[in-house]
Amino acid sequence: MKLEIYFFVLMMGFTFAFCFSVNRIIVMLMLIEGMMLSSMCLTLYLGVKGLLAIEFFMVLATFSVIEAALGLTLLVSAIRISASDLIKSSWS
Repeated sequence: MKLEIYFFVLMMGFTFAFCFSVNRIIVMLMLIEGMMLSSMCLTLYLGVKGLLAIEFFMVLATFSVIEAALGLTLLVSAIRISASDLIKSSWS
């Protein structure tokens, strides 16, 4: 039970940090990867305990790979366009 709470708190911590990191794309991508890793660990742990279908872990892993590929593509495109990974918008 304590491990489940640890993974949940870790995921919420990454989510909270993601909400306040608005300057660099690379930092945001790393925080998203941290969220996905903690949610995958939680899903695998619950799947091993029998509380969740283990197939859900494979679906989550697939979405994690797709998310990482799209994030890397976005980062490369942003660096090619502006020669920096800083996010410049009219809101900041």
